[in-house]
Amino acid sequence: MDKSSEKSLIPFTNARERNQDLALAKADFLNLADEFIKCNKAEIGAGRALNRFLKIFNSDQIGQEIRKKLRRKNIKKNTVYNWRKQFKNKGLSGLLEGYGNGGCKIPLEIREAIERMVWENHLCRFQDIFEDLQVQFNKNDIPHYSTIRRFVKKYKAKNWAALVLKHEGTKGLRDRNMEVALGRKDANLTRPNERWELDTTVADLFTGRKVKNVVLKTKDARRCKIIGVEDVFPRALKYYLVDTETGLIVSQVIRDRILVWGVPDMIVIDNGGPYKNSRVLNFLKNIGVTCHICIPGNPVEKPYIERSFRTLSEKLLRRLIGYSGNSVQTRPNEIEIKYTMSEAQEIIDRYFENVYAETIHRSTGQRPRERMRPPGFIPKTISERELDILLMGEYKRKVGQGHITYQGGKYFHPKLPEGQIVKIRINDFDASELLVFVDKKFLCIAEDFTRKGRTPKEILDAKKERNRELRTRIKAHEALIDKQKPKDANILARIHHYEKLKPLELPRKADVLEFPELANIEYKRPETEEQDSKESEKDIDKKREQPLIRNKREKYLDVKRRQRTGQILDDFDVEFLKDFLKSNEYRMIGTFLDEQLTREVTNEG
Repeated sequence: MDKSSEKSLIPFTNARERNQDLALAKADFLNLADEFIKCNKAEIGAGRALNRFLKIFNSDQIGQEIRKKLRRKNIKKNTVYNWRKQFKNKGLSGLLEGYGNGGCKIPLEIREAIERMVWENHLCRFQDIFEDLQVQFNKNDIPHYSTIRRFVKKYKAKNWAALVLKHEGTKGLRDRNMEVALGRKDANLTRPNERWELDTTVADLFTGRKVKNVVLKTKDARRCKIIGVEDVFPRALKYYLVDTETGLIVSQVIRDRILVWGVPDMIVIDNGGPYKNSRVLNFLKNIGVTCHICIPGNPVEKPYIERSFRTLSEKLLRRLIGYSGNSVQTRPNEIEIKYTMSEAQEIIDRYFENVYAETIHRSTGQRPRERMRPPGFIPKTISERELDILLMGEYKRKVGQGHITYQGGKYFHPKLPEGQIVKIRINDFDASELLVFVDKKFLCIAEDFTRKGRTPKEILDAKKERNRELRTRIKAHEALIDKQKPKDANILARIHHYEKLKPLELPRKADVLEFPELANIEYKRPETEEQDSKESEKDIDKKREQPLIRNKREKYLDVKRRQRTGQILDDFDVEFLKDFLKSNEYRMIGTFLDEQLTREVTNEG
């Protein structure tokens, strides 16, 4: 305990006198406990000695003055261990009430990052802040979501006036041209690969959609999407035409640009699902790239890539056959598609490599090719093999019975540790292989030879197609069964079932309340209402008397009874009676049913 005295006493000296006395009492308690354990350790062991000491101490047999200073609390074993740990690490400061447990638990760097996010956007959501922190910092260093939420609330409440003053006039301005633009996003950029911007838009090429008053003549019947990447400092651009926008495709786009341009310092991405995909965020985190996720509906955070889409449309797409126009006013009456998606991709690449890259940019005064490779600039690179491994989706699985299960497949390898949880990486181009890692170290490649030659996406699409087919069959089967069944048949049968189960309730005696002040008022309820109520009660009683017919035998008895009373039978009853008299069921029990009807007639007479 001598070493602990060397710990920082600054929190202890700054604490209140009452809190200091409590910390000193805890230290005296620990010294008394150590002396008792030291004397009895050889005889009964340290653990039992501590238990005996706590029993004696809590019963006021020893250390009465210390227990009084500790506010006569019963000390538990875990409390002793916790006090020892705090005293060893922080000295008397660790024994202060609330020191190390209360106050703000958020590290200074994370606290400053949160304050910066809130200052930039005082209406940002807690979930966005939490997700951005996961990209910027180690997961183990990030506090719990509720801790971050409490800190943001306190910060907003404390600085709300300054926040509102800073963002005054910007809330609710959907038209971004009305907002005041101060400064430039590239003001502090000095070299390439400092800031990339990524976004997606729909190409101004209609290929397979019916538009009012427009005739579409297409070849490939596709309207593709465009994923754009821009390095802000040199204004270098690259566009990718894709059918769908997924996390895998976005990751492949970033991988392709890293191999050509180098590793960026920061990437500004859209708030859409494919960009916030765990595969994309983990990939950027693993290669050490800072990721900034834009606020929804706020395109001014990535202005350069947004503006580049207009450049693409005005400089190139509008001069191609098949251009649809970027508005209703500029849309032609007839659209014909001449190029397939691969041909359009080739034209876009050739234009931006040979025309755009060699044109002097108005805002920089230089060609993008010249600013992309300034003198003395050496980009950071990552090998293609390591990029492919880092790009693979990472999951946790438990080894059982000598194999790993993933998407219905069983992957085997002799080195798999039985019963342990491992991390696997999925090969997106070969579903028969899994890369297995234990404690962040590569272990082996598990294989499932039944999936050789297939990709995980093909297997997943096949499962979706199979499930879609099963759902269609189930719906068709249910429609066939319920075709003749009324919509309310199930609920009415349920009501009738519980009506039969309801116990009979006898009328209860009640005290009649009298109002003397109303006794002299002449009032008589109209007879029409009484008659209507009586008739309605009679109708209800008749409906209740009608039996529920559950089978053909009861149906036959009901028809014969109505026929005997002189009621007119409808066509359905006549047809039923005719068929039932010819059936085998009537041949077997018809005599019994007729005798039952005869007995009913005799009893009525």
